[in-house]
Amino acid sequence: MQSPQQRRADYSCLKDILVVELKTLEGDGTERVENFNDELRSRADYPAFYGEVPVESLLKNLSDPETVRHKLTDRVGRAIVSHLRKANKQLAAHAQQFPRKNLVRLAVIVNEDHPLYEPNVVMFIVQRALAKQSGSKFVYENIDAVVFMTERHATNYQGNITLPIVTVYGHGIEVDPWKGMFVRRFTEGWAAWNGKSVHDNVAGADQFEPIDHIPEQMKLNEFWRLEYRRNPYLNARTDDQIRSQFDESIVTSMLSMVKDSPIRPTQAQVTDNMRLFTHVLEEINRRGIPMRNLAYSLERALVAARRLRMPQQVLDWLMETDRFRTSKGQNP
Repeated sequence: MQSPQQRRADYSCLKDILVVELKTLEGDGTERVENFNDELRSRADYPAFYGEVPVESLLKNLSDPETVRHKLTDRVGRAIVSHLRKANKQLAAHAQQFPRKNLVRLAVIVNEDHPLYEPNVVMFIVQRALAKQSGSKFVYENIDAVVFMTERHATNYQGNITLPIVTVYGHGIEVDPWKGMFVRRFTEGWAAWNGKSVHDNVAGADQFEPIDHIPEQMKLNEFWRLEYRRNPYLNARTDDQIRSQFDESIVTSMLSMVKDSPIRPTQAQVTDNMRLFTHVLEEINRRGIPMRNLAYSLERALVAARRLRMPQQVLDWLMETDRFRTSKGQNP
């Protein structure tokens, strides 16, 4: 026997045409993903990075990205699929208990506070679930659409912080396209209730990034990282340009850190370089550029020094330092 609560959806609106089942992602699934990452690290093609990288940036460096994507989404998506399974049953029970000719059945999934549930990942999981069939029937035939909302991810649109609302249509809307209008009214109503408006396709689902929690106290390097995430001014540069900036920061760092360097940057120059280097690393991690692509090269270091208009004595010192390290079998 089902309880009265199980026999009806959470909300009914627009003259009972639209019924909504609300689900909340409470667990973050971090442990499952960390276990999966441990498995990936044993692969020969798993690259080393300078920090954490987005899922898509990691996948593009692997030999079988689609296979890994499916395995990863299976791990991340267990909570999402579980919610879809429950919503499918509850929406079916509602339709049986309160029959009517025209009915739009909507499942709304809300991410409370977990950066793991990136909009593009959730969209992929939901699309795959709604397309799944058992024989001639769709497994989630009682869900016409799924709307995913998160306030832990955002992008910059026309100078404003913009939150994603991801809508995925199921088979029901393919059969009855008019239902999409009611789903649209729901998302517009939600935005209006929050004093906002809906903008279509302002960014791809993979362009929304996690919003950082700001602690009361923050180390300087953490502040620089946050500073760049708020204003990723390097994102229009090519990978080669990013590597060139990386090389320039390495040369400046060598001059400031190696005891016998021919010139010493001022403290202000050292601080500026550390800040810029932090920004460069953030952009490198965002793109998923592996460490192997940035391995030290004397040739690139000399080019970087010339771009920085270093005197000849710095070029000579870089060459001498490289010869010494090579003879000792040391890395820069």
